[in-house]
Order: sequence, then structure tokens, then C-alpha cells
Amino acid sequence: MRFAEVWPDIWNDIEPLVARVFAGETATFQGMPLVMTRNGFAEDTWWDFSYSPVHDEQGDVVGLLNVASEATQRLRAEHDRDTALALSRASEAVAQENFQRVQLALDAGAIIGTWFWDIVADRFTIDAPFAEAFGLDPALGREGIPLAQIVATVHPDDQAGLAEAINESVARGGAYAHQYRVRRLDGNYYWLEANGRVDHAPNGTPVSFPGVLIDIEGRRAAEIERDRMVQALAASEAKWRNVFETLHEGFLLGEVIRDASGHVVDWRYEAVNDAWHDLVGVPRGTAVGRTIREVFPGVEDAWVDEFARVVETGEPARFTRRVGMLDRWYDGVAQPIGDDRFTVIFLEVTERIRRERRQATLLTLADELRGRSDLETIVTAAARCLADGLEVDRVGSGIVDPREDTIEVRSDWCEPGTSSVVGQHAFSSYGSYIADLKHGDVVAVDDVALDPRTSDRQAGFDAIQTRSFLDLPISFDGRLYAVVFAHSRTLHVWTDGERQFVEQVGDRVRAAVARQRMEDAQRVLTQEMSHRMKNSLAMVQAIATQTLRQAQTMDEAREAISSRLSALARAQDILTRTNFTEADVREVVEAAIAPHRLGGDRVIMTGPHAELTAQQALGLSLAIHELATNAAKYGALSNATGHVEMTWDVADGAFVFHWIESGGPPVRAPERRGFGSKLIERIVASYFDGEGHIDFDTAGIRFILTGALAQPTNQPSA
Repeated sequence: MRFAEVWPDIWNDIEPLVARVFAGETATFQGMPLVMTRNGFAEDTWWDFSYSPVHDEQGDVVGLLNVASEATQRLRAEHDRDTALALSRASEAVAQENFQRVQLALDAGAIIGTWFWDIVADRFTIDAPFAEAFGLDPALGREGIPLAQIVATVHPDDQAGLAEAINESVARGGAYAHQYRVRRLDGNYYWLEANGRVDHAPNGTPVSFPGVLIDIEGRRAAEIERDRMVQALAASEAKWRNVFETLHEGFLLGEVIRDASGHVVDWRYEAVNDAWHDLVGVPRGTAVGRTIREVFPGVEDAWVDEFARVVETGEPARFTRRVGMLDRWYDGVAQPIGDDRFTVIFLEVTERIRRERRQATLLTLADELRGRSDLETIVTAAARCLADGLEVDRVGSGIVDPREDTIEVRSDWCEPGTSSVVGQHAFSSYGSYIADLKHGDVVAVDDVALDPRTSDRQAGFDAIQTRSFLDLPISFDGRLYAVVFAHSRTLHVWTDGERQFVEQVGDRVRAAVARQRMEDAQRVLTQEMSHRMKNSLAMVQAIATQTLRQAQTMDEAREAISSRLSALARAQDILTRTNFTEADVREVVEAAIAPHRLGGDRVIMTGPHAELTAQQALGLSLAIHELATNAAKYGALSNATGHVEMTWDVADGAFVFHWIESGGPPVRAPERRGFGSKLIERIVASYFDGEGHIDFDTAGIRFILTGALAQPTNQPSA
């Protein structure tokens, strides 16, 4: 639903506030009256609203946060308090006025009733107003009645006190004053005040007691109402004081301090709750009555200027700011309350701010790593991320020499007063934690003097101004390649959030390295496949061209090409299984001779394990195929008694291969050399950077191939 449809009755009041929020401001509305239905009955309530903008990752306002808190009890309590204070002042004024009226009445005779009591005869003579005030017959009053008849009309609860006051005055003589209730003709009781004087005879005997009456019903009612309201106010203040003290949020009441020209230069704490002390780390009882600059010497001016604007503009303000000397962040709202005073309610949000900053740096790191292509730049980006996400004195990175257990620090970022550690360092100079790094574990040391891995190397850490440190290893394939480090000159207890942040940096670095190595491998594979394909096609082209050139018939050419391509395919199968890297000599020999084996031990193969490159494997396979095909047609494998022996050996990188036939028909040297001989002696030999030679010995053909084996490499590509 649209906002206007949710609050149609008050939309005109809050629409300007909503517009301000979507413009990026914080807005508040205090004491908004709303009629709520509770338990089936309509009830008048009042609410405070705070609206804050919600931003997306680009900083655009995409919504608003509405925090509503009911203020009904608070406003009613404030109303009751103000009413009680007003009544109290009114009651005091009435009392003063009544006192003056009594004085005037006594002095000028302006009274509502008078009496004369003949104590000796116990006869009260009263005037008509007195009689009316006591609900008596005026005629009796003129004749005189006894005291007991007068007292009978007094409220039962007041009779004992009245008797005591009369007896005390009669006994001592002099002035008399007392308040009590009397019943009038309407049956109701009303408050009166009696003022008189007891006269004694020269011998001390009480003889007369004249006096006047003052009607104090109105004043007593005001005093009772005042007392009730004062009690209600005290109860309300106690209730809100309890709420004030049990708030989880910090709360303060402050008053600005101005210089001679009227500018706000400081402010004083008038009241704070318990949570305030806990959130700022100041002992209880040490803030009220002092200024913020006294409580926090060197505090940023913004903490004065912000609240000065609140007081001077009358507008509330929301803030999220750091107190540098406390190294804490706070989020809250300041409200003006008039007379240069203001209130602040707030929470500490240090971990939230740090978490948000770390998340932002991780996003930046991901963007930076996406374009990195080598290990050193990846490690440097990780170090920069730690510098942005951790509050430490030094951050840097270095490349590790695992053979010497040293690290070469190539760059670092240092706070003022902290020296650089660029250069080569031995891990042994700083403790025994190198094993943890090689294992891939993050090393976090809160205090180098207490950690058993570093306690005996404190002098080394003193030399580089380090009390606490954190090391992030960069490893892959089980090898430690680099370390990213963070150093603190003072004691720093690494939090779970900081450790998790560093682990996340490590995860992203490892993913970047793995991705880069995969891309490198894919690029090399693509290039290798292209190279292999070109070589294979060139070999196929050469086989086809030379075979067709020397074949007598198309059938002969077709058969020769087919058999030679089959040999090439078998060699390709071997290379495919080994990812086109290296192939074992025996596996190549067995695959090449397999179509020509006749069973038994007519073909013998002997030689050590040795790896051939892809091109060497293809060449040797074709050479064996040509020799075996010729042996099956004309040589040792063309009868039932011939043998073929293949041997090879490797010595100091030199490779030697022998093909020896025996037991076959006598060999005659050919009148001309065909493509097969050229393939064996020249082309194959070139793959080994060596020589090939065929000997047409009458006892059997012999072939010797000499050359070098390429040295395989397994170095990481990163």
C-alpha cells in the first residue's frame, strides 16, 4: 500500500517529513495524537515518530526506517506534573491571601462569625453567622449555650483535637488558632478556622474566651488537591526515573555554555543514566555538573557544534560519529527541549561500523583481484585491504623463501611514528610460529610477551615496534609463498570479527590465485592443443604426401596411409591419457607393436622407465610401426621362427633405442630408400635432437636411435 493510504488521517502532517527523508534527511515528529482501538474501545494516544532514510549500495534512498514509540504516558505525566506545579503555586497564593484576609478580619472586624465564651459560667454567646456556620439556632446563640453543644456539631474525627487545643489554650491563656470541620444545616461538613484569645484573671483563673471564625473550605480543598497532585507527580517521576535508569540506550540531559558573545563553546552534563556510563566507559558519579571538554579532554569539536545547532535551530539531529579518544562509534538522536537545554539518546555501534567498513573493503578487494595476474600484485591488494579494514599501526606483505625460512617485505603502510619494516627478515628472529604459517593457519598474537611462540623473541619485536600482530599466510599446493601482516604498537586483543575478516581476505586471495592458475593452465592448454594439432596435421600431411608419391597403386597407398594413421592414433590415445604432457617409453612401444605381435616371446622389450614428450612419443610410435610392418612383410615376423628385440636406455639425459631382428629371411638392401626409411632415420630422429640409422644386415634389420629427453617442469605458474 502507499504511505498515504496507510495514514490517510495524518498524511497532511507527515507528508513533508516523508519528503525530507527521501531527500536524505532524518526527520522526527513528537507528540502526534492518534485514536487507537484497544480492547474494543477507542483511546486517545500520543506518539513520537523518527524517520531515517535507507540507502542502497549506490547511496540512493530506496526506503525509510520508521521508529515509532508511544509517548502517551510520558505526555500525561508531564501534563500531571505541570498541573500539580500550577496547583501548588495557586494553593500557596491562596494560603497567603487567606492569611491576609484573616489578619484584615481580625484587625477590621470583617469576620464571618464571632463568639464569646464565659468560661466560668460555661456559656457561649454567638452571632447569627456563627450559628449558621455550626448549623445552630441563632436564638440559642444569643442566649448562650454550653461548650458541649458547640462541640457536638464538629466532625467526630476532629472533636478530640479541638478539645485538646481548647484545653491547652485555656490552661496557658493567650492566642488560640485551630482548624476543624463542622456540620451545617445541609448535613455536610465544612472546614473552618477559629482564631481567639483566652483571658485570665489577675489570679490566673481563665475567665473569658472571645474569637472569630474564618471559612477555609476553598483553601483546604486546594491544599488537598495540591497534595494529591504532588504525590501523583512524585509517583510519576519515580516511574520515569526507573525507566530512565533501566534504558539500554544511553541518555543525557545537557545545557550549552556560551561565551561573552553568545557563541556556544561547550556544554554541561545535567543528568545521565546508568547506560550512559556503561557505553562511554566513564565511572558513575563523575560526569554530572562537568562539561564534555572536562570529561573528555581533546574531544572533537563536532560533539559541541552538533548539539549547538540543535539548540539554536530547534531541530532534532541524528548522528553517527566516532569519539577518537575512546575509539568508539555512537549512533543517536539529539532533541532540543528549550532554554539552551537538549537531550541525547544513543547506542554504541562500534562493531557495526567496523563490520560495514570491512564488508566494503572486501567488496573493493574482490574488484581489485579480478584484474590481477600475478602473485605479488594479488598479495599487495590483500595487504591494502587489511590496512583499510583493521585499525592497526602497520600493514604490509612479503614473499617467503621456504628454503631459508625468510621473508622479503617489499611494501608496507605505517601510521605516523611507526617505522617501516621493508627488507629481508628471518622468521626465527620472531618466534616459532613459522610452522603454523606453513600449515596454512592464520597466526594472531595478542601479546608477544605472553604468547609461548614469541615470548623468547620479545627483543626482536621491540626493535620493530610491535606488541601485537596478525599474519595471513598465502599458500597453494602445500607451499607457503607469501605472508600479509598487521602490526600494533600497543596491546591489541584480536576480536572474532577481525579474525573472521582476515580469514575472508585469505579466502578471496586463494580463490584469486586458483582462478589465475586455472586461467593460465587453460591458456597453456589451448596453446598446446593448437601446437599439437598443427604438428599432427603436419605429420598426417607428410605421411599422405610421401606415401602417395612412392606407392605403386592406389590400393597400396590406401593401405599404407591407413596403417600409418592407425599407429599415429594409438600414440595419440596414450598422450590423451596423460593430458598431452609426457608418455612412458614402454607404454608407447607396447601400443605401437601391439597390432604385429604373434604371441609367445617373438617380440622382446627391455628398458627403464623414461618419459617422452608428446612429439617424441608420436615419432617413436611411427618408427616402430614402420619397422614392424616391414618385419611382418619381409623380415623376422614374416615366418614362424624370427624374433624382434627392442631395448632402450637412459644415461645422463641421453636416450638410446635399438631395434634388432633375427631368425627371419636373409635381408637384402633395397635398391632405393622409400618414405618409411626417411621417416625413421630423419623425421623421428629430429624429435629427439639426435640421429637415426637403419642397418640392412643380412641376419636381420637393425635400427638405432640416439638423442636427448626433454626435462619435464612442474613449477607453479602463479
